[in-house]
Order: sequence, then structure tokens, then C-alpha cells
Amino acid sequence: MMGRKFGISGSHVIQEDTFSLDQVNELFVDAEIANVQLVTHEENYAKIILETYEKGPDLDVSLENDRLIVFVEDRKRKRFFNFRTSNYCNLYIYIPKGNLLNYQMLTGAGDVTISNIEGSVLFLKTGAGNVTMETVTMKRIKLSSGAGNVTLNHVHADHMTFSSGAGRIVGFDCKGKISAESGAGNINITIDGEDDVSLSTGVGNIEVTLPEIETLDATIDISSGIGRVNSDFVSLGGKSTQVFNNGTNRLTFKTGAGNIYLKGASN
Repeated sequence: MMGRKFGISGSHVIQEDTFSLDQVNELFVDAEIANVQLVTHEENYAKIILETYEKGPDLDVSLENDRLIVFVEDRKRKRFFNFRTSNYCNLYIYIPKGNLLNYQMLTGAGDVTISNIEGSVLFLKTGAGNVTMETVTMKRIKLSSGAGNVTLNHVHADHMTFSSGAGRIVGFDCKGKISAESGAGNINITIDGEDDVSLSTGVGNIEVTLPEIETLDATIDISSGIGRVNSDFVSLGGKSTQVFNNGTNRLTFKTGAGNIYLKGASN
């Protein structure tokens, strides 16, 4: 730990901690009552800032072996959510560029933003908050949201799993093996078609932007219980399989009640 600072302005309180990451391999965050932003900065240490309020949640940061642990805890409420948006907390975590950490993050009803982060494994579980990932590169990503939207932009990983109980999933320039599932929400995603992809919704539409037919090397499985299937490539029915070129990669799109649209990249 390099230092801890407190600042008070009216009812707002700023709590801050800084840590060296020389011996750290994993960042663990438990912030059930705060919005969270995880980003990189130019410094050679980690900086954690909590924007809270008088008699509100506190920041608790500790180092256990090779694990940096960040807690945002409302001691008075025994970790129950505070839904008064005027008193909601914001947690900012700044990580040095080039630190290839493992990340494990648990949040409640707050939004999560992760940008310009590289690492090995990212595990994120939210209760009822939206998640935005931008320019994230990992070996493995697993994201689970109880009731929130997921937005992905330039997210690359060997394996990616995204699930939302009741929210939409939107992705641009997503590369790697992808499994995305929404219980009640639309999925709109752009992929390069060079890895296996599985998308499914219980109630919701699926729109997939694919490379042109000349370069697509995949077997596409389509299943729509109640809904239409439209494609810029070929005519497809409510349940069908279509092989493009050698059919190397498996692309599976399934809805219980919703439409499926396969869109060409040039459209």
C-alpha cells in the first residue's frame, strides 16, 4: 500500500488507495452498491478511488499473497443495496498498462465499465447493472448479468461466455469462440466467422453481422420457435442447416420466440 487519502466536500466523500502491482496476479472486486469503472492509466501502480457520501459505504483495500482485494461495503446496511440514486457510489480502479492480471468482479445493482484492459481471465457477475466492455483482450471471459444490458466493442478472447437474464447483448468486432445467451432480450452482434459461435434467446430477436459469403467458412444452424428467419445470403427456414465453403466453424443461432436476421457486412 502506497497511501490512503480522504477528502470531504459537503455530503460527498472521496476515499482513495494506491498499491504497487509488482507481486499481484489477481484483482478481486466486490462492490455490490457501487458503479464500477476499470481502466488503465500511465502510472506504474494501481489507484482505487471511491466516491461515496457521509455515513455511506466505505472502501476497503487489502493485499493477500498475490491477490489485490477491493471491497465497497455499507457497514450499516449489512451489504443490502441502497437504491437511492442520489447517494449511489462510484468506484474507479486504474491499472497500469501491460499488467496481465486475472480479474474477478462481483457487483450488485451498479453499472460496470471495463476499457483498455488486457489480461488472462476475466470473471464478472452483476445483479442488475449494465455492463460495457471496450478494447478488452483476454484468454477467457465469463460474464453473467441477472438483469442488465451488455455492450461489447473490440472484445477479443480465446473463449467468451456472456449471459443476461433480462437484458440485451450488443457486440461489435468480437473475436474468438463466443457463447451468448439472453433469457428475455435481443442479441445484436458482429463476428468475423472464424470461430465457433452460439447465440440463443428465450424471448428476443437475434441479428448477426457476418463476413461476405465468399469468405465465410462455416456451418450455420438456425432454430426459431416462433418468429421469422431472414438472411442476406440464402433463403433459410425456421429450422435449418446451411454449409458455407468447407463449413469449418459452427455458428448456432436459436430463439424460443423471436426473429433471426443474418446480415452481410456490406449492408
